[in-house]
Amino acid sequence: YRIITSIVYLIIFLLTIGTAYAANYLQPKSVIFRSADEKLQMARDAKADILVPETFEDGLKYYQEAEEMYQNKEELDEMKKYITRSRQYFEKAIKDSKIAGLLFTETMVAREDTLKVSGDQLDPENWEKAESTFRDAAEQLEGGDSDDAKSIGKDAEILYRKAELKAI
Repeated sequence: YRIITSIVYLIIFLLTIGTAYAANYLQPKSVIFRSADEKLQMARDAKADILVPETFEDGLKYYQEAEEMYQNKEELDEMKKYITRSRQYFEKAIKDSKIAGLLFTETMVAREDTLKVSGDQLDPENWEKAESTFRDAAEQLEGGDSDDAKSIGKDAEILYRKAELKAI
C-alpha cells in the first residue's frame, strides 16, 4: 500500500512540475521573441548584415540559440537571457551601421545600383568579389581601422561598378 501511495504521489508531483514547466510556454513564440524580432528587423532595415556583419551575426547566433531552446522547451529564464543578448547585439549593430553607412555611402550606392540592373546575376564573378571585398572593409571598420576600411570599401565600389556596367 505504501508503494502504491508513493507512486501516486510521485506521479502527481511529476505532473505538477510538467504543468508548471509547460505553463512557461503558453505564450506563443511571437510574444516571447517580440523585442528581439523588432530589433532584428530594424537591424536588417539598417543593412547591419552588410555594414557590420560580425556584430549582426553575433546577434543572430544568440537569437538562433534562443529559438532552439524554445523548440526544445528548455528553461524559459535561460532562453530569455539569450533573447536579451541577441537584442543587445542587434541594437549595437543598428547604432554601428549608421556610422558605417556614412563611411560606405558610395559603396552602398554602387551596390544598390548593381542590384537594380541585376548585376549580381549577370556578372556573378565581380559581384562575389565585390561582396567579399565589402565584407572585408566592414570587418576592418568593426575592428577599428577606418582608414583601411575606407580604402577596401573603395575597391568594393569599383567591383560593384564593373558588375553594373557588364549588366548594362
